[in-house]
Amino acid sequence: MSKSFNERLQKCIARGDLTVMDLKNWFDRPYATVRTWAVLGYAPQGPGDKAALKRLATLEVAIREKRLPLSRFTERRGRPATIRKLRNDIDRRSASVPPRHTAG
Repeated sequence: MSKSFNERLQKCIARGDLTVMDLKNWFDRPYATVRTWAVLGYAPQGPGDKAALKRLATLEVAIREKRLPLSRFTERRGRPATIRKLRNDIDRRSASVPPRHTAG
């Protein structure tokens, strides 16, 4: 059985030492929306749910690769740009990897 969006997000928050504002920048969604996911336990719904699931998977990769949590020396003002750059780097890298083909 797969974990719910909220279970996965909570694990990322803890392991990545992330705030709701960090998640707002990672998911590129309004603060209020991300807060409902992180604090109230809602899952994304509607047209953006697939994009949110993809971004969550990318966040899990960043944590698994130990690119998060950010250094405690990261300036507070530079944190949003650092988070967006990290996300974009991982997105670009995964887009350049050809999909696996399995023998049928």
